[in-house]
Amino acid sequence: MNYIAQRLMDIEDTAEGIVTHAEEEKHSIERYYQEKRDAFDQEIRTVTTETIDEIRDNFTKDMDEKLSAQKEANRREIEFLTEDYRENKEKYIKDLIDRITEV
Repeated sequence: MNYIAQRLMDIEDTAEGIVTHAEEEKHSIERYYQEKRDAFDQEIRTVTTETIDEIRDNFTKDMDEKLSAQKEANRREIEFLTEDYRENKEKYIKDLIDRITEV
């Protein structure tokens, strides 16, 4: 009878050892996968930040080019209008006076 009780206690001790080892392994595996998730999250953040920065840089460059082109077009238009006024101001004044006096 003592032999049976001793065997049962040995089995119980072995089972407790197996459970303890399994819990340790579980925690180890949880840490491993948490480290993997953290590394993945960091990589995604890095790639996302780089992509956003690249998009922002391209957008800024594109807008600067468009703004520069628009400024140049405006400058040319103002220059054209100024020259046109210098050359035709007498005609414009005459046309304006004619319209006023027609009424």
